[in-house]
Amino acid sequence: MIIVLDLSKPQELWITLETLLDAVQARINKVSDRISTKDGNQLRLTLREKRSKEIPEKLFESYQLTVFPIPLTIIGTKFDHFLHLHVNEQRMINKVLRLVALHLGASLFVLKDGLHINRIKAWLQHLAFGSPYSQNVQTEFGKPLIIPVGSSSTSGIGKYTKHKVI
Repeated sequence: MIIVLDLSKPQELWITLETLLDAVQARINKVSDRISTKDGNQLRLTLREKRSKEIPEKLFESYQLTVFPIPLTIIGTKFDHFLHLHVNEQRMINKVLRLVALHLGASLFVLKDGLHINRIKAWLQHLAFGSPYSQNVQTEFGKPLIIPVGSSSTSGIGKYTKHKVI
C-alpha cells in the first residue's frame, strides 16, 4: 500500500493520513471477514508473521509497534514547498511522519526531484518483485527523507518537543 501526502498543505496532512489508513484497514478487515472465519484468522496470522519478518526484532522489543498488516510506504511530495514552512513546523512534521512510519512498520520517502523518484522506483521494484534494494537511508533534517522499513528508531528521531499544533 502506498499513501501519498502533499507536504505543501500541512493543515490537511494528518486528516488525510488518518482517513486513508482507516479506509485501507477497513478494506483489509472486510476482505478477511469475507473469507471463512478459520481462513480469515489464518490470513491475519500469515500477514502478521510476514510483516514481522520485515522489521528487525530489536524494534519490536524496544517499542510498542502497531504494524500495519500489509507493506506500507508513505510518500511525501512537494518537498520544495515544504521548505518554505517555518522551521519549527518542518521539524514537527518531520518527527511525526517518522514516528508514524516507525509505529506502523512503514517506509517513509519524501521526494524532491528525479534522483529521489529513481529511489522510489527501486523501492517499489523491491516490494513488487523482491529485487535488491540498497538500504540508503537519509534522515538529515532539511533534506528529503529516505527511510526504508526497519531502518529507523526513536533515538534517531529525537525527543518530541511541544510545538504549536497545525
